[in-house]
Amino acid sequence: MIEEVIPDLIKQADADQTGEMMTIFYGEDVDQAKADRVLELLKKTFGRRYEYTMINGKQPVYQYIVSIE
Repeated sequence: MIEEVIPDLIKQADADQTGEMMTIFYGEDVDQAKADRVLELLKKTFGRRYEYTMINGKQPVYQYIVSIE
């Protein structure tokens, strides 16, 4: 499942090296339970390094879009 690999993808992209805020937009095909699971995985992986925000972006194509600022 894509939800389980999101933390690894962030690490592989070296996107976890900068920023203080992580915003996760989840798409119209993602239910709240899956979105919550992603948020918990990210918190478990990156801890207090980020301030996390989860937004129902309702995008039709992408299940998740992650922004790190």
